[in-house]
Amino acid sequence: MTTISAKIVQDSLDLQEVLQVRRSVFIEEQQIPESLEMDGLDSIAAHVIVKEDDMPVATGRLRNVQGEAKVERVAVLKSSRGKGLGKLVMDSLEEYALQQKFSAIVLNAQEHAIPFYTTLGYLPASNLYEEAGIPHMKMKKDLT
Repeated sequence: MTTISAKIVQDSLDLQEVLQVRRSVFIEEQQIPESLEMDGLDSIAAHVIVKEDDMPVATGRLRNVQGEAKVERVAVLKSSRGKGLGKLVMDSLEEYALQQKFSAIVLNAQEHAIPFYTTLGYLPASNLYEEAGIPHMKMKKDLT
């Protein structure tokens, strides 16, 4: 039986696992330059790590950006997609945002992921724009 767990990262070992997942998805799979992906902001963010049978398979981070909770770097390994792990990442980050007393949460969704975020209650907050060569849209969800 498969065991799936999600937790907020507490130590440097967990953070290294987060970075492994992001490297696989963003740098290797999506060909995003490492200099853009590894932006130096991980130390001021809260991260969630999802493990399947003790193997890191999904992640995301949340930062306070000008008083708003901003979700970033949501990634699920290709081999683990379609199992609800992205929703688990988002649920964990939203719960953390509520604990931190944020009233809303924002994110910049890659175009292919807009339908996913829409099913979670996120609404468009911009037109499409390009970031790292990929079309994105700002989306927002009220947490109150």
